[in-house]
Order: sequence, then C-alpha cells, then structure tokens
Amino acid sequence: GRVDEVAWYPTALTEGQIAAHFSTASSPVPDAYGSMVKGDDAVLYLQQNPPEVRLSLQGETPVVEFTGILSETTGFVSWNDLLVTSPYAVPAPQPLDLFFRVRR
Repeated sequence: GRVDEVAWYPTALTEGQIAAHFSTASSPVPDAYGSMVKGDDAVLYLQQNPPEVRLSLQGETPVVEFTGILSETTGFVSWNDLLVTSPYAVPAPQPLDLFFRVRR
C-alpha cells in the first residue's frame, strides 16, 4: 500500500465520516476532498501527491495521463475542467492552440 493523504483530527472519525472520505477522495470536483478534511476539523492536513501531467501519442491520438483535475483551454481565455479520468484520449479534431493543466 501507499500513503496518499495524511490528516490529524482532534477526535476519531466516525464510520460514516470514513466512508465519506473514501468515496470523496476520487471526486473530480475541485478540492472536494480537501474541503471535506477541513470541514471535519483536521488540525493538520498534508497532501502527499502533487498534481502531475504527461502527454504522449498512441498512434496519432494524443493521450494525457494525469493526477488531479484536468483542465483544457484554447487561447488561454478561460479554462474548462474536464470530468474525465486518466488516461484521457483527446478526441479528434484537436485545435492547434489546445493546452492542458492539472490541479488539485
């Protein structure tokens, strides 16, 4: 196993809180898990895995592998959060000015 997120609480979490943490940890909603941890009164919260992104080609299809929340933009006017999981095969056709970023 691996340690992903570490938080200390002033009291033990209930069984319901633990179940909610488990299901929220993979939420595509920005900072859903961090908000839950803070809402349950964590006195210390350490995020162990920063967001990462890697682009590659599978044949002629661009593929984005990432941790965190993937967003895309064309022209840097505004970013659109994609509710997708990794790896993400970018649908064709792709505009020439398509950019990606990831965040927690």
